[in-house]
Amino acid sequence: MKTELITQVLFTLILIPVITGLNDLLKSKREKRHRFDEHRLDAYSTFARGIAEILWAKDSREAEDRRSRAWVAYEALALTSTAEVVASAVRVRHAVSEWANALKKSEDDGTEFQHSTAANQVYKALGEFHLVARKDMGLPPVDYERVEQEIRKYYDY
Repeated sequence: MKTELITQVLFTLILIPVITGLNDLLKSKREKRHRFDEHRLDAYSTFARGIAEILWAKDSREAEDRRSRAWVAYEALALTSTAEVVASAVRVRHAVSEWANALKKSEDDGTEFQHSTAANQVYKALGEFHLVARKDMGLPPVDYERVEQEIRKYYDY
């Protein structure tokens, strides 16, 4: 009986606080990881949205303004991502720069800007970015062929 009482006291004074402390530590690590994943997802989506907004600019001045905002989003992405994601984002930035240069050149020359031709490279790089970012987040790749088929059901292109 005395041994049982000593065991219960030891259990109460030592083991329960240790177990509670370990449980709190694991919970804290999970919460930090979750917040980090949310921050990373926000950085990825802000960057991708910024790139898409650039392509809707009506002239090179507006495109440059939007591009500078997207580059700020790139910084958050670069700070939270893997080398593979950052490299993919750099390819997107390069494609956007080529698109912006083509837009500016057409304005300077007074020629018609071939938006779809120039934008295709950006969309291709952005699609690759989405795949790499999803992989980095532990998500399966999107079946773009299936998505394209679904879109074609509703839109004529």
